Order: sequence, then structure tokens, then C-alpha cells
Amino acid sequence: MKVLLINPLYQKYVYGGYMPLGLGYLARSLLDENVDVEVMDIDALRWEEEKVEEELKKKHFDMVGITTIITRFHYIKWLCSVIKKYHPEAKIVLGGTMTSAIPSFMLKNTEADIVVFSEGEITIKNLISALEKKADLKNVKGISYKPQDKIHKNPPQPLIKNLDEIPFPNWDLFPTQSYLNNHPHWLRTNSKIDLTETRNMAIITARGCPFSCHYCSKMFHSFRTRSIKNIIEEIKLLKKKYQINYLTIYDQLTSINKKRIYDFSQAILKEKLNINWRCTLRVDLVDLALLKQMKKAGCLSITFGIETGSQKILNNMNKKVTVEQAKKVLSWCRDLNLYIDCSYMFGYPGETEETVRETIEFCKKTGQKNIQPLYTAALPNTPLYNLAIKKGLIKNEKEYIENLKDLQYLNINFTNFTDKELIQLVQGAIQEINQNG
Repeated sequence: MKVLLINPLYQKYVYGGYMPLGLGYLARSLLDENVDVEVMDIDALRWEEEKVEEELKKKHFDMVGITTIITRFHYIKWLCSVIKKYHPEAKIVLGGTMTSAIPSFMLKNTEADIVVFSEGEITIKNLISALEKKADLKNVKGISYKPQDKIHKNPPQPLIKNLDEIPFPNWDLFPTQSYLNNHPHWLRTNSKIDLTETRNMAIITARGCPFSCHYCSKMFHSFRTRSIKNIIEEIKLLKKKYQINYLTIYDQLTSINKKRIYDFSQAILKEKLNINWRCTLRVDLVDLALLKQMKKAGCLSITFGIETGSQKILNNMNKKVTVEQAKKVLSWCRDLNLYIDCSYMFGYPGETEETVRETIEFCKKTGQKNIQPLYTAALPNTPLYNLAIKKGLIKNEKEYIENLKDLQYLNINFTNFTDKELIQLVQGAIQEINQNG
């Protein structure tokens, strides 16, 4: 069986992303089963739709796997239609955050044949085996499919308990040079980093997040980690294979305790890896001593989901952190010259002129500037999405999801402002922050 794995185009006019590690892990799983695998990385190659269609028309495959995110439904739907146009017999399999959140919706509203929800490394191998044997798919855990156009959802595939058992991703099938040379947002905006000398790759060290922020769409609610030894082995391999000197730890949350980050930092120093890195943490899970140790081990940047400078909105979000915690941590980072890449979300339920003003003052006091604002969006399978339906803000789910855009745009308005008023309020806030931060 020949399998084509596709990484679709995400933001059309913005690029500086990371290798699609989920597809990398799937590619490795399939190659280990002697499956013939090819990758089409549209996001890295920046192909226009005409080019994508032209390339798909020429290719030959029995199955195509596409990774998804919720804000790109319209593109995924188009991609499935093009594949069926030229390869009507090929099986289309979707995976990623979108299919984990709304598997039945994806089958009903695209030409996909199968969706994989949750973890895919074991599921994809079992699925390939069943397809090759022309066996009934009812025994393949972790998928939904539509026999005779009726959707059938199988039991979930148990999560992999020991992440060290998963082989490292395959990098060779991807246009790796694009990822080494295209740097993420913070590297591109930080003048202290010489991009001509920076070779950046991403790794995943943990899966899931145990916290319950009401706006967050995630594949795993549990939290599982790789061992420090296993992570260090991958870093060494990346340094040898690609001569990387910068590492993006691309976890939703890198750790839920200080000891793990401390041990990771210690291992980098002990192994003399001589590498710079960034990770994603919560403000309630770090202290000054840990930040100093991270800096010593080469950490240059930390991503924090600050979201707002208003305690009222933080409480509404169920973030379980305080504004004072955030202020203290950002102050420590500033003193240590650690670059902070913070996310800010506007338009959350309860947002007022006063709460926006609190965010402005927070950013000024903590020295935040050049921030990239996001508008609150109701993402499927989240408490916020259920609230939007309850309030009548989403009257037609199909229409809402089809029109869901990147979060730099206002998709839904939870506030008492008109859309125009909210956009003007946010634009004014960003201008004030970036001029005076």
C-alpha cells in the first residue's frame, strides 16, 4: 500500500512554523511497517491551490492522511474534494485536533472516509493492516468511518503510557531545510538573535495538559512525558544530523512541575549540548531559582499564555492563576534577560472597557510590547463552545465551523460591544501597548 501524508496550508500569508511532528511520528510508524510513504508538505512549500491540485493529479497512492486544525476546515474540505476528484478509490483519513474534537462533523461535511481521533501511532498501523486485508473496520480502535454513508464510531485506542516507546519522528521525508531556515515569531522579531546562524528544529517532550481552561481545545486531557534521557538522545541526533543550535520544545505544556524542567536543564549542562531553546510553561509553575537554572542551560525564551491582565477574566477562563503571579514571573524573566512570548486574548465573556484597560496597564507595567493579539473564539468540544450555543451566538454549527478563521480575526462576539466597537477597542489597546510598552 502506498500512503501520502499531507500537511495542509495553515496561515496563507504568515510562515515561520515548525515541522508537523504528528505527521513525522506517523511516517516513522508506517515506515517501520514497510509501508511506502510519501509526504506533501504544502505549508512548508507554500503552494497555491492550483499547484496543489496539479501535484495531486500526478501522484499515485492508495491512502492519504491529512493533519487538521479547527480553523482550517474550509481548506481541508477543499483538499478532500480535490483528492476524490482525481483519486476516487483512495481512502482519505483525517487526524489532528479537528477530528479529535468533532469526528462525526468531519465525516458528514467532507469527502473523507475515515477520521482518527486522539493518538495515531498505533491506530494508523492497525488501520493500514485492516485496509490491506479488506477487513471490517469495526475492530480498529480510535477511528470513525462511514460505511454506506452511516457514521460509525469505534471505541478509543488506549493512550500510549510510555512515550519513550515511540520511535523518533522521521524527518527525511519532509523539506527539513525549510524548517531550519524559517524561524518562529519570536526569533524573527528578536533583534538579538542572528538568524543567519540559527538552525532551529522542534521536538515534543510531553503530550496533553491536565488543566481545564474553558477556551482550550486539546487532544489529550491527561499529561504524559518522555524521560529526560530519551529527550536528550533526540537532541543529540538532531544536532548530529542537522547541526541545530536552537530547539523549540513544541509542547502544549512542557511540564506540570518544576523538578522536570530543572532536571532537563541539568541534563543539557551535564551533556554539554551547547544549545539554545524555548519551552511553554504556566506562571504558577516556575520560580526565580528555576528560571536562573534554565537560563544557565541555554533557555532564551519562554511562552506563557497570559491571555489577559484582568483577574476577573482569568477567573472566567478558569485559568487557575493570578495577575500577581504573572507580574512576578515576567519581572524575573525581564531581569534575567529571558525573552517572553506571551499570548493575549481579547473579547472573552465578561470583557469590558475596564478589563481591556487592565490588560493595557498590565502590559505597560511588565514591559510587554509588539504583542500579537488574538480574539476569543469558541472552539468545538470546549466549555466556551457550549456556552456560545447556549447563548445563541452559534445558531448553525456547520456554518460557524465552515467560516471559522484564524484567531487574529473576530469570529464570534461574546461581549456587549458591537463587532465594530470591539475591533476598534482592541486595535486602540494594541496601539497604546506597542507605543508605550
